[in-house]
Amino acid sequence: MPVYTKLFAAFFLCVFFSYYFVLKFFVKSVRKGTLFSNILLFLASMAFYSYANLKFLPILLILGIITYFSGILYNKLRSHKKIWMIIFIVLQLLPLFASFVLKVYARYGGAFDLILPLGLSFFTLQAMTYTEAVYHGRIPVEYNVLNVLLFVCFFPCISSGPIQRAEKLLPQIRAEKQFDYNKAADGLRLMGFGFMKKLVIADNLAIYIRSVREFEGDKYGLALFLSAVFYSFQLYLDFSGYSDIVIGAATALGYDLGENFHHPYLSHSVGEFWNRWHISLSSWLRDYIYIPLGGSRTSKIKIYRNILITFAVSGLWHGTGITWLIWGLFHGICLCIERAIGFGKKNKKAWQILTTFILVSFGWIIFSSENMRVVLDTVVSFGHIPHELMHTLPEFMAEGKSFGIALSELFMISKEVHMSVCLIGLIIYSVISIVLEKKSISGLDFVRQQKTVGRWALYFCLVLSILFFGAANSAEFIYNRF
Repeated sequence: MPVYTKLFAAFFLCVFFSYYFVLKFFVKSVRKGTLFSNILLFLASMAFYSYANLKFLPILLILGIITYFSGILYNKLRSHKKIWMIIFIVLQLLPLFASFVLKVYARYGGAFDLILPLGLSFFTLQAMTYTEAVYHGRIPVEYNVLNVLLFVCFFPCISSGPIQRAEKLLPQIRAEKQFDYNKAADGLRLMGFGFMKKLVIADNLAIYIRSVREFEGDKYGLALFLSAVFYSFQLYLDFSGYSDIVIGAATALGYDLGENFHHPYLSHSVGEFWNRWHISLSSWLRDYIYIPLGGSRTSKIKIYRNILITFAVSGLWHGTGITWLIWGLFHGICLCIERAIGFGKKNKKAWQILTTFILVSFGWIIFSSENMRVVLDTVVSFGHIPHELMHTLPEFMAEGKSFGIALSELFMISKEVHMSVCLIGLIIYSVISIVLEKKSISGLDFVRQQKTVGRWALYFCLVLSILFFGAANSAEFIYNRF
C-alpha cells in the first residue's frame, strides 16, 4: 500500500498501538514481549506486502528462507564456505536477474504487461548483506527463523528502502523492546514532514511536469527547462519524503533505519552528491561493488574502471533501458573527471554547488527520458530560450496579453497547476535546508530546540499545509518502479 495514503496512516496506527499494547501486556516477561512484538511486525509486514500483490508473497518468503539457511549451513560446513556463499548469493539474485531479463524482453522484444514484485531489488540487496556478513564473521549466525524473515521483509523498508545491513537491523530485531516516548514523538514528526514534502511540494511539481511532457505539439524551451529543474526537486522531495515517512514509522516503533538523504543539492561535487543522495544504495554499491573491484587502492586507470563499473551497475539496477545505463556512466565519468582535477575537494565555493546541481539535473533528464532522442530534443530546446525571451514574449505582449499571461504561456502553465504553491514550497524548503546545513543539525534537532509554543506552531503549519495545499491527486512514488 502506498505510504502516502490515508490507508497506510490507518494501517500504521493500528500496528503502532497493537505493538506497544503487546509490549505492555508482557511487561513482566520481556522475552515473551519481544517474541510476540516481532510476530506482530512480521504479520504486519506480510499484510503490507500482500496488499501490493498477494501472488508475489511466496517469492519474498522463499528469499527469506534461503537467507536463513545460508547462515545455518555456514556454521556447519568446515570447507568450501566461499563456494557456498556464492551459491546462496546466486540463489538470492535469481528472482532479480529473472525480472531483469523479463524487463529487457518486454522493452525490446515482446509486448506484454509486466508486473514485478514490489521492492524486489531493495529486499534482495538487503538479504544479501546477511549472507555476506555471516560469511565474513561480522555477525553471528541467527538461529531464529522469525528474526531473519522479519529482517528481510520489515515493512517500513521493503518497498523502496532504505536498504538495511544485517549487522545494523538484526541486533535491533533481537533486542528487548520497550516504549520510548521520545522516539515515538520523533518518528511521528518525521512522518509528518515526509507527508508534507511528498503531498504538498513533490506532487504539485509533478502536475506541472506532467502537463508539459504530455503536451501534444511543439514545446517551448523555457517550459522544458523549468520542467527539468522541477523534476530534479520532484524526484528528491518525492523519494526523501518517502524515506522520511518510513524511517519515521520505524523510529516510532523503536527502530533506527539511519539517514537516507542529507541535503544532496548542497553538494560541492558529484562525488559529494552521491555521499548524500540515497545513502543506503550508494554505500551498498561502494561496499559490495566498488571496494571488491579494488576500490581506490590500485592504479589510477583501475580506479576509473572501478568507478565506471560501479555506476554502470547502478544504472542497470534502476532499469533496462539504454538511458539508465548512459545515466549511470554519465555520473561515473563526472566522478572520474572530478577525481582527476580535484574538483570540490578544497576551497569549496557556492558556484560549485550550482555546477553540481546543473550536472546532476542534466543527468536526471537522461534518467527520466524514454530514449536519447528525447534527451537531445530537450537539450536543443534550451537553445531556443533567448529567442523566446527576446522575440516570442514581446510578440505575445503585442497581441494585448499582459506580461504575466505571456510568461505563463511561454512556461506552458496550465490551469490545473498551482505554480505559487510550487515556488513558495521550494523556496521555504530550500531556506530550511540551507539553515540546517549551516548549523549542522537535523530537522528533528531544530524542532526539539524550539519552545513549546514554537513547536506546536510548526505542527499546525505542517498539518494545515498538507490539508490546504496537498495535491488533489497524489502521484505514485517514483522509486516504486525500481
